Amino acid sequence: MKRSHEKAMCGLRWWFAAAAMVAMTADARAENVPHYDLRGLALQSDAIVFATRTEVRRESPYRTIETFRVTRAVAGAVRVGATITLDTSLYASSTACAHPDPDAALFLTRDRNDAWQLVLSGMRVSCGGVAYRFVQQRNPGGLEPVEQLAEPADATANGRAPVPWTALAPMIDRAITAANVVRRYEAQPASPTRDALLALLPPQPDRAAQMLDDYVYEPRAHDVVTERVARIFEARRDVSGALAAGARVSATSFEYRPNAPLSAQDLWSVIERATDPPELRATAIRAVTTFTLLVPAMVDRLAPLLRDPDALVRHAAARALLLGRSGSSSEPNDGVRRRAVERAIDQLMGRLVATEQDPTLRFWLYLQGASTPSPLGRLAPRTAFFAHAQQRSAQFGVASRGTRGAPRVESVELELSAPGSATIACGAQVHRARWSTAGASMWDAALRCGGARDGQTYMARLRVRVADAGAPAVRVVDVPALRW
Repeated sequence: MKRSHEKAMCGLRWWFAAAAMVAMTADARAENVPHYDLRGLALQSDAIVFATRTEVRRESPYRTIETFRVTRAVAGAVRVGATITLDTSLYASSTACAHPDPDAALFLTRDRNDAWQLVLSGMRVSCGGVAYRFVQQRNPGGLEPVEQLAEPADATANGRAPVPWTALAPMIDRAITAANVVRRYEAQPASPTRDALLALLPPQPDRAAQMLDDYVYEPRAHDVVTERVARIFEARRDVSGALAAGARVSATSFEYRPNAPLSAQDLWSVIERATDPPELRATAIRAVTTFTLLVPAMVDRLAPLLRDPDALVRHAAARALLLGRSGSSSEPNDGVRRRAVERAIDQLMGRLVATEQDPTLRFWLYLQGASTPSPLGRLAPRTAFFAHAQQRSAQFGVASRGTRGAPRVESVELELSAPGSATIACGAQVHRARWSTAGASMWDAALRCGGARDGQTYMARLRVRVADAGAPAVRVVDVPALRW
């Protein structure tokens, strides 16, 4: 097991060194420090324990050493009562958890000297009885405590309540179970059924999250379990299974990059088969660019996808074209062909902007136009608005050119109706701007309705009051089927 962690441990030591360099050098190169969900931590750990912090030593402004006494051994060869000393220099405090309780959960591996060290991000602490994980909030910067949310796919669990410290142990037990299943399947890739592998995947993120993940920065857990499941599917040459896992990886962690034996032709067979699920086709589009440059032949192949009936596929095709636009060439330093590719992409994007009706994709096009030094900046919509509601939460995006600041959602009214029932007037609490920039912002809201019945599906109408360039306006959004 220790050999299997050698690469991860080398990375861990590198991150500690990088963190110290960032702290000491003002012009240090910013680095993204990944963090892992509980399942990924369990999969990478040699031991997992609950412990009490007994000492904190700050040996320098850049080096912190903490000592823990083990109170419960969950996994691995560690005894209750054992003392563990760890370098926690990468783990900072925050205003949300400035004075953590002594309780901690530690995910441990052995270093080359056979001493215990933390898996990267492998510490959970209690603050006021609430569990906190560690995430890079600023780049450059170390890991800061943020509230632990439900897993799997905690990065997509926006709006859910934080996890009490007492509920963390059962979550870790479930994570260990999932990690053991993955280890068993990796040892015998042909043994699990397809359904057993798919059961390990986190829920599919909503479509708005999939389209806007390039712009919505949220601390995303690196989903090692789902990545490993994708590799098992690849080994079995199950293209759809690998893409089902890859869709979750791309939406909650890092871009999915398929390995052999999957080929570009395997991916194109899914992309061009209109009967396949749009999530799989979109993931295949994002992945196929790993095999070849965006040469004219590929532009011609992607172009029809901009007219696909599904907005998710149209978005993936547009994204692939724009990502490849500035650096595309069939040969190094071939300026003539490169300019031809750029002109072709600009024409395609101009047509898409003129005809696109999907609100979320229009919002994405607005953001692209605001950030792309290409003709798209002139062609993109002048205003954009989208709303997405599911269960008891909603997300909104508003954008308008010419605004000095970011448009904002001021209030949300909600009406629910069902056949044979009276309309229920409800409300919503707009609780934060997910992010904002000049001319655009995204907002989250908690939907509240005391008269609604759990499990009932309603027709919903949202009236969203937006302050746009100082002139409030009301946008009306109908949701045909909102399950409460």
